[in-house]
Amino acid sequence: MRHDQERGAQLIDLLQSRGDTSLRELYAMAASRSELVATFISLLEMCSMGSVRISSGERDYIVTFTGGDTEAILESIDYG
Repeated sequence: MRHDQERGAQLIDLLQSRGDTSLRELYAMAASRSELVATFISLLEMCSMGSVRISSGERDYIVTFTGGDTEAILESIDYG
């Protein structure tokens, strides 16, 4: 599994275990610029697939995992 795919899997695991999480928190967890980009791409792709919903909270955007098989989601994401 590539590093960016690992990041996608980490995001799914995190969102499944924690539930709603702020977008700011997810970006703050990125240890490098490449991990930040992988986070953005993963969330964008998962949102377009309907596996993640991003909604506006009081002070930040809230990311919610709405479901799906982790392996199928990761295979569908094009990391380029």
